[in-house]
Amino acid sequence: MHSIFRIDQIKQIEHDNDPERFDLTERIPKENLRIDRMTSSSDEGEKAHFYHYFDVIKDGQGDYEMAIYFYEKSLEINREILSPNHHYLSSSYNGIGWAYNAKTGDFSKIFSSHEKALEIFQKNSFFK
Repeated sequence: MHSIFRIDQIKQIEHDNDPERFDLTERIPKENLRIDRMTSSSDEGEKAHFYHYFDVIKDGQGDYEMAIYFYEKSLEINREILSPNHHYLSSSYNGIGWAYNAKTGDFSKIFSSHEKALEIFQKNSFFK
């Protein structure tokens, strides 16, 4: 879905004390620093968790390409630090499948991702 903006008036800012501009100018570097800190954590589990938050956000925004990127980053880390049948992996594979479904309709990737999620889901003893 696309955004539509209705602009009624355009005014040139004639001074440097515009409160909205000042707020954005202050907030953007802080947000960038916060994101840098999150993704440069030395704790791999924490890093995977942050990537998972980003994938959920991007998925919700309809930015499926970035959602897939973050799902795969989270999955890559979790495959290294978790057991092969951990339910977090199942969740990531499932998310990748849904994102591919929304983005491309590439049924081989969709099916493969959901199949991996199902295999892990079925191997977990607390689901039996």
